[in-house]
Amino acid sequence: DGLAADLGHILEQSAVGAELRLEALPCPPDLADMAAQQRQDLQLAGGDDYELCFTIPAAERGRLAAIEAELGIALTVIGVITDGVGLVLREADGTRRQLKRAGYEHFTGAGPGDG
Repeated sequence: DGLAADLGHILEQSAVGAELRLEALPCPPDLADMAAQQRQDLQLAGGDDYELCFTIPAAERGRLAAIEAELGIALTVIGVITDGVGLVLREADGTRRQLKRAGYEHFTGAGPGDG
């Protein structure tokens, strides 16, 4: 249902927040030529991307390279878990950005491109 929506559920249930670095989001080739905000909205709220989102304690971050090698996949650090509540999106220059819609809404059929 989208990274922002699914991460939002995890944050709510865990009573923590997160800060995502928008420039760090993996970009599939199909989105590479889009304007940054449109691309980021799809990266955050588009569904069916089949990426996994997980957290790892900061002290264990050095293990990511070993996990990548063992599994033969690329892992991307896109942000950090915070003590606050909710999701904060940061542009490359450090400014905060709001997301219009977090993801697909099953009961309304509204998705990220619907405004």
